[in-house]
Amino acid sequence: MIIFAHTVRIEIECHVCPQSHGNLAGPGAVFAAPQELRVPRFHFDIHDGRSLMRDQDGQECGSDEAIRSLAMHSLPEIARDEIPKDGDQQAYTVLVRDEHNLTVYTATLTFAGLWVRDPSKLGREFD
Repeated sequence: MIIFAHTVRIEIECHVCPQSHGNLAGPGAVFAAPQELRVPRFHFDIHDGRSLMRDQDGQECGSDEAIRSLAMHSLPEIARDEIPKDGDQQAYTVLVRDEHNLTVYTATLTFAGLWVRDPSKLGREFD
């Protein structure tokens, strides 16, 4: 998302004596202010306890709440598809990086399964 700001043009008539002070701006020099304000882009990397999957594209987020919301909503989606098949413990962490590659937010979702019946009956059919 790009938010456009007003362009400001400043006309400067230089009345400085070129011999004594130098003509730094020059007569009629034009300076333009930035034409647009960008919404910052954040990258949502995923760590599953074994590997880090880096987000190359990122998402534009206009507020801290938008960053938090995207991180929170991504975790259940990831966990739904990646629940461990070889054990009952798994944690998924979203690490949010800004455009300067600095981590600005993290969120973790942990899956922990525990059998509460007699372990000697595991793998047997239920009676």
